[in-house]
Amino acid sequence: MAKKGSHLCFHVLYSFFLFLSALFVLLAAVFPSWIVGYRTNGATVDTNERNTCGFFVYCQSDSSLSCPNYEFVIPKMSNLPILAWQISFGFLAVSAVITWLSFIVSLVTCCFCYSCTKAQIPALTACTIFLFISLIAFGYGLGDVSTSNRPDVIKCDCGVSASRFKTGECDLGYGGGVTIVACLLCAITIGLANKVKKMDLEAGMIA
Repeated sequence: MAKKGSHLCFHVLYSFFLFLSALFVLLAAVFPSWIVGYRTNGATVDTNERNTCGFFVYCQSDSSLSCPNYEFVIPKMSNLPILAWQISFGFLAVSAVITWLSFIVSLVTCCFCYSCTKAQIPALTACTIFLFISLIAFGYGLGDVSTSNRPDVIKCDCGVSASRFKTGECDLGYGGGVTIVACLLCAITIGLANKVKKMDLEAGMIA
């Protein structure tokens, strides 16, 4: 028995928020602007120009932070010499897989396999926790952002004043903000998933 009327509309709304959550998680993982720092050239720092840096993407920029050309680093954990950033990206990647799979499953549960919605609730709860851990791990690794850590990979230098959860001479980019939005969207989606589950129970679609 397929969903109809307000039941179907609410499920579509749930799927839409799932899509938004998955999209923002994916954007957070590939976002090129997590920190904005001085450009490095080998072991020296050019204080006249800035770089915007993500996990595997960065771009050279001027003081206005315009980024016409992005440079991509091969997405391997070995290209992230900071352990905390490896952990941060790992949790982002897992969260992306969870949200995209949940979105695909939500399209299926519109017509059948209604009990799958129950499994999505704990999965999305774990995703929200993972995103929060990712933010914590990223901040924890800020103290290691310097030219001493693979300047061929880390293109932003935050200076000796950088430490755990302190950006030093760097500025925060938009990556953290995108991740926070993803957390909020996942939290809203969990509430919608519980409502869909309740409506499915009332309609006798699940036991």
